[in-house]
Amino acid sequence: MDNKMNRWKRKGMAVLAAAAVLAGIASTAIHALAADKSALQTAVSQAEQIDVSGYRDETVKLLQSALDSSAQLMNDSSASSLRIKNHAALLQTAVRALVKKNNANAPASGNYTIKGILRQASSDSASMGNESITQPMELVVEDNKFTLRLHFSSLTVPGLGKGYLSGLSYLPDWDGMFLDMTDAQFQAFQACNVEEYYKGVYDLFNDPNTGTDPLIKGKLYPKYITMPVEDQDSEIWVRVYVPIMESISAGGGTQYARLQMDWDTLAWTEPDKEALDAAVEQLVQLQGAAIAADYTQEMVDLLEQAAITGAYVQGSSDIGQNQVDAMAQALNAVANLFADADKSYLYDMIKLAGNYTTSEYKDAYVAKLKKQILAAQEVYNNAFATQTQVNEQYALLLQAISNPQKKKASSAATEPTTTPEPTPTPSPAPTPTTGGENGKLDKENLEDGVYAVTGSMVKIDKSTASMSNDAVNHTIKLTVKKGKYKISMDFMGLNISGRYGYLSKLKYFETGYTLDSYGSPQGTVKAVTVDSYQMDSSGARISDTYGTDYPNQVTFPLISEAVDDGYVPLQVYVPIMEAISAGTGTQPVFLCIDWDTLKSATGDDDFEDNQGSGDSNAGTSGNNLITNSSLTGGNSSLTGWNSSLSGGNASLKRSMAETALLSNAIELGNEGSGMLGEDSGLPEGAGLSSGTMLTETADGEGQALEAGMAPSGSSDHAPNPAAVPTVISVLMAGAGFLFKVKARGGL
Repeated sequence: MDNKMNRWKRKGMAVLAAAAVLAGIASTAIHALAADKSALQTAVSQAEQIDVSGYRDETVKLLQSALDSSAQLMNDSSASSLRIKNHAALLQTAVRALVKKNNANAPASGNYTIKGILRQASSDSASMGNESITQPMELVVEDNKFTLRLHFSSLTVPGLGKGYLSGLSYLPDWDGMFLDMTDAQFQAFQACNVEEYYKGVYDLFNDPNTGTDPLIKGKLYPKYITMPVEDQDSEIWVRVYVPIMESISAGGGTQYARLQMDWDTLAWTEPDKEALDAAVEQLVQLQGAAIAADYTQEMVDLLEQAAITGAYVQGSSDIGQNQVDAMAQALNAVANLFADADKSYLYDMIKLAGNYTTSEYKDAYVAKLKKQILAAQEVYNNAFATQTQVNEQYALLLQAISNPQKKKASSAATEPTTTPEPTPTPSPAPTPTTGGENGKLDKENLEDGVYAVTGSMVKIDKSTASMSNDAVNHTIKLTVKKGKYKISMDFMGLNISGRYGYLSKLKYFETGYTLDSYGSPQGTVKAVTVDSYQMDSSGARISDTYGTDYPNQVTFPLISEAVDDGYVPLQVYVPIMEAISAGTGTQPVFLCIDWDTLKSATGDDDFEDNQGSGDSNAGTSGNNLITNSSLTGGNSSLTGWNSSLSGGNASLKRSMAETALLSNAIELGNEGSGMLGEDSGLPEGAGLSSGTMLTETADGEGQALEAGMAPSGSSDHAPNPAAVPTVISVLMAGAGFLFKVKARGGL
């Protein structure tokens, strides 16, 4: 019996053992393996300690509704780790979304513009640095604190040319004259906070190699800086450093000046509410779809209150950009609660149950089981399915396969047999080229040398552009030595909803890999060889908030299957995606090679990206590359869903993931852990339309089909001998399911 059959046999035995557990003989183990609620308890405690008397009632009501829903969840023994983690994230965002009541004697929180001038220390003439400050300046008011934001541009010194300010410091609490400053005052100047630098801008003074000013050599010039100010403070003493002046006279680069603000010019800046509008619209649609679902009253009330609070902030003219953005994040966190059901183990059970629909089982039993599988499939495909519905379908399928009804034995076989899963045929498959035909190279018999070929990164459906497609040079280097093929790829940064990041880990599947029934590659993976790393302008490896050591060029063997069909199975990891939504950083992809573009390479010019950096619309002539569902736009974007919330071509979960992505909810759900919660998000592509059904193939095995689509599993969720008992332990709150089934007279 092959390994696969042994695996299913062990799986079946585990199911039978788990059925006994569900009967009630291990209820004490449930509490030991229950989802960890400590992070949620901490979030509840912290939220309850906040004195909300100073905040606007409309935003306080949202926090209170979130607390009510969290309290109900704390008492729910069947709550999943994912739901618990999302509630904890909601509380954190609801706290940040609180809006303070206005101070009648100060400007309301928000963003403003204000005009000003930088004057010389000893006269009313404008300072030389005044030209570099963009007018009007920006003023941010938040929690009755004032922050001035300055945009530095280049300045022109007559006879000397263009230069930049290199530094700015301010002296707090000083209203006297320059000549009256003591040594203590000169030492009390504080550096402003630099929000952004001019990247890659070097000149005679700061060039890393040839810079003439030792104080700033190799340093970048500031572009945006901030400093604290007091309400109605009309003058702030500052110290600036101007390299171009230092070059004229040693010590002349350091200048003292007075930054004067004209408070009569203070003007409100209307915040950008696009993300908030989208979040509110999403909640409104959710309300209509959630009416028929079995959510708790606390969840329904939370959804309603979130929509009300969002509408209040939409209509407010005295709430600033920061609080508008915080509210959009909170509303998206509410929406996430309605798409967080852990379905990974239901996927395993559907797949397992399909093995009990073969001809060796009684027709009546198979017919009933297929109906139950269809019911489970509908719940799996329902983006609004609750955890209770998922758990119930799992338990019903478990009971059905725990009591299989075989036909009378006509052979020695005593166990359910399975037919090996077919490997899906790539569609569309590139047309192989033959040696000498129309002058094309024979890809299967290349001479030793270096070649160039076009390639694109696609998802496991082998047609839709992967998010990682924007991060690769589409002209691939193929090296042949002693008949062995190696691929070299060149990576670049990519922009995801305004955030810049890089691909990190890349692994390739060794030859002999297989595809599960949903097209995801399965097999042994190995790390690629990193030939070089992404470097900054100073020659150091790039580091950001998501990590470092990002590969620039990598090399790995080209497996024989890819030479034949043009698809190279890979596994990519994008840290910025993991930071936005836990579990989405690692994704299986295919490098789709267009063998029709194969040519001999004679120099570096052959490896220029012929499709353009970051061009997600670039396709290959040999493959029909679809790009209308990329992360940065298309039919699944925040503002352009191509489906209703109750069905259609894009799942709610995917839409919500992109909404959260576009609303910058990075920190949501990044803390905490759980047995099933950490890696239990639905696999990419799992949200099929409500019309997707399980049907029987010619060999009798249950498969999910709809125009060739099926719920996408992943290697993390593939059935294994230990999976079912673990899930059962978590689902012991569902022990009542068997009683319910029994009371109904079975399936």
